[in-house]
Amino acid sequence: MIHSKRIFLAHLATLPLWGCSIPVLKKISTEKIHSPDQVGLFAPRIGQSWQYQQINQYNSEVVDVFNEKISTIQDQQIIISRLGSKKELPSEVQTTRGYVKVDPYWDYLQTYDNPVPIWLDPLNQIRSTQFKTLYHANQSSYVLSMQIFMQQRGWERVHLESGSFDTVKIEKYIYFVHHDSNRLESSRTDIYWFAPTVGRWVVRETNGKYFISSGRRRIDYREDYFRYELRAYTT
Repeated sequence: MIHSKRIFLAHLATLPLWGCSIPVLKKISTEKIHSPDQVGLFAPRIGQSWQYQQINQYNSEVVDVFNEKISTIQDQQIIISRLGSKKELPSEVQTTRGYVKVDPYWDYLQTYDNPVPIWLDPLNQIRSTQFKTLYHANQSSYVLSMQIFMQQRGWERVHLESGSFDTVKIEKYIYFVHHDSNRLESSRTDIYWFAPTVGRWVVRETNGKYFISSGRRRIDYREDYFRYELRAYTT
């Protein structure tokens, strides 16, 4: 059990019973389905949009509701503009082949030297792969390394308030050098359900961990633990 979690549980033990109730976020409602014979993927177009709610999985709090929209398609790149409820958010950049070049979904903007695939061809026999890339944090010129293990878990029907969607479940396990040199052995999980008919994922869950060395002690920490759920979309 990690050090920070021990502190958290010890603090809970000192609270009265009525004060230690933390809402539990319900699991995503899914069911296994057979893979289709053909997969139709909407071609990206300017104006295509998605709205998501961002949920803190530690306490079930809705952190934000934000909108994403394809604002530019040019020079083999797709730019997805993002607007939160209170401010404009960094844009995501994809290649027209469905690879992510600039990823804004972490604690800082990541720009990959080799773009990272969103999904594997679900009709292909390949269900897992691994690859390495270099990346830049917050548009820095400093280069950092990253290794990604990607698995495609098959087809699942996801049930949300916004509807039911046939999706491919994708899991990524990421090991990387953090731009904060105090963070050691950084790793992340990135799990999402990608719906071809929506042109994007309908649920995404991100989490991470690392440790900081303090003298002879190793202190373990966790990154933010978020879930993103689709609320509305246009194609």
